[in-house]
Amino acid sequence: MVARDRNCHTVDGILDNESADELCRHLNGRINIETVVCADASLAHEKLARKLGFTFKELVTSSGKRVLDGIFHLQHVNAYHGHLKGWIEGIFHGVATKYLPHYLGWRRALTGIQTLTPDRLGNKIMEFLRFQPLSAT
Repeated sequence: MVARDRNCHTVDGILDNESADELCRHLNGRINIETVVCADASLAHEKLARKLGFTFKELVTSSGKRVLDGIFHLQHVNAYHGHLKGWIEGIFHGVATKYLPHYLGWRRALTGIQTLTPDRLGNKIMEFLRFQPLSAT
């Protein structure tokens, strides 16, 4: 599951199933109720919008409709999917599904709002290591 706004703020997660309850578990508190959410046609998306109280614009891409009201589209999410798949297949030649949350987190860190420089990458690595428990050897 990927939710992404026009400023490239991204929420992603691994769903146990494609239900409104599962989407709510990942998105509750992460979408402002004043936000207009655009997604593909799904009963789960409609139920999620009712549960969380945001405006929902539904795209039925199978009917050839790719833009709604001249502004609502799925290109930000589709681009993210394309880059993620290219990164996973190109660098790692695929990943084990059980490790997918780790790769999603890594990708989020690499594609954040700020441009990743060697210094920022080093800082992210040090930040991560600072919170890891030490083990005696």
